[in-house]
Amino acid sequence: MTKGVPLFSRDTSIMALAILATALNRGMAKHFDNDDWNNAYVTTDLLPSLTNFAEAATAAFGSKVTGIKPTARRFNILNGINYGGTNYINLDGDVSFINIIGHELYHDLEKQRSVWTTKSSLKRW
Repeated sequence: MTKGVPLFSRDTSIMALAILATALNRGMAKHFDNDDWNNAYVTTDLLPSLTNFAEAATAAFGSKVTGIKPTARRFNILNGINYGGTNYINLDGDVSFINIIGHELYHDLEKQRSVWTTKSSLKRW
């Protein structure tokens, strides 16, 4: 369905993306208790215009951001997910990249920052 990152490459940046996809896929397979999910997503390069937003999020919050695409229509069930310290943004999703990256960064802040407690006025806002 989509061109993804090769599983084997000497390019370390491509290898890093493949490792991210593998981590997400394994997590999804475990969550759904279904090995079909072991190949559900591939990481993909972001468009240059989106790369700037991803780099800004990384610089501001220390969160990794990577684009993903489902390998089959049946896996196209999410717009984004915060998993294992990485924000995965579905580039085939039906919501804008900016909205999803903001949403996933919020979840990252919830997980990583003690200021984001249930009693926090910032969270209630």
